[in-house]
Amino acid sequence: MALATLRPPAARRPASFEMKLAQLIASTAAPDWDDEGGQAIPADRWERVREIVAQVRVRLPALPDPFPSPGGDGSRHLRWSFGGNLFDMELPEHGRAIWARNIGTEFTSGATSSPAELFERLEETFS
Repeated sequence: MALATLRPPAARRPASFEMKLAQLIASTAAPDWDDEGGQAIPADRWERVREIVAQVRVRLPALPDPFPSPGGDGSRHLRWSFGGNLFDMELPEHGRAIWARNIGTEFTSGATSSPAELFERLEETFS
């Protein structure tokens, strides 16, 4: 199924992502949030995730929202899955963002400090 042919209902789509993000903000605010020594992730770092998803919604409106998750090292992760393809984005507290993708059976990955490159890789994955 081509990405352009699927258009999730705009009124419902963001609600589940926003609910998940609100849960993550609340549950990762304190150190050791995972009972394994996980670093606290302040709300302002989760706000960057919200900004990225908002930009993706504009650039690829038919792409379902990603699954957000925290990393014990304080990083934030986003995973998009659609049409058999997969794109993962890791946003560390400091340094370059890491991305990985599967397009069919082809796996590629990289690191970048350029938001434009992250969006290019995401768009290539699902176009």
